[in-house]
Amino acid sequence: MSKILIVDDDEITLDVMAERLQKRGFEVETLQDGRKIFPLLESGRIDLILLDVMMPQISGIDLLEKIRVGHKHIDLPVIMVTAKDSSTDIVKAFRAGANDYLLKPINMDVAVARITAQLTLKMYHTENLSKKEVETVNSMIITYNHQINNPLTVALGAVETLKRGGLSQDEVSALLDKLKGKILNISEIVKKISDLENSRIETEQYTRNEKMVRIK
Repeated sequence: MSKILIVDDDEITLDVMAERLQKRGFEVETLQDGRKIFPLLESGRIDLILLDVMMPQISGIDLLEKIRVGHKHIDLPVIMVTAKDSSTDIVKAFRAGANDYLLKPINMDVAVARITAQLTLKMYHTENLSKKEVETVNSMIITYNHQINNPLTVALGAVETLKRGGLSQDEVSALLDKLKGKILNISEIVKKISDLENSRIETEQYTRNEKMVRIK
């Protein structure tokens, strides 16, 4: 169930809006003083905000600008609610980071439609991020298999040859050098993959249906 936070200094408006949205299947929290919004946002439980433009403690536009410092449009949709049918106010709201707006008196069918649209966009964004994370993990696995298994196979072969014995000192020395080289190769690859954690991960096509992380 999506949770909506309604911010409005008018208690009657809050109660009416909360009751109507709850009947439509939303979980609702209300707030009269916009300055107290940030502890609620830190909880991570708010999916969308209905924010009144005209409030005595702090204007909705000013509050929205503060919200946008730490919360992007797609992560926390904010729909401004205003009694003014003024293009200037609406433009100010969008410039401050509003996702959409509603005019008072609020038509609930319109409100629900716009709320649902913003929540749907947010859901698709979250799903796409999840798919991207899965793709990255799969790419990392393929990279480990491809980049590490090759030198590892050579190193294990050298070890088996050494175990069988019967080699001259020069042959043993050559195999040990090869073994050391492959181990160093594996170490370098692991370091490069670890460094990807703090950088932008890029992938490239490995097979027709698989990708791998690009390691330069």
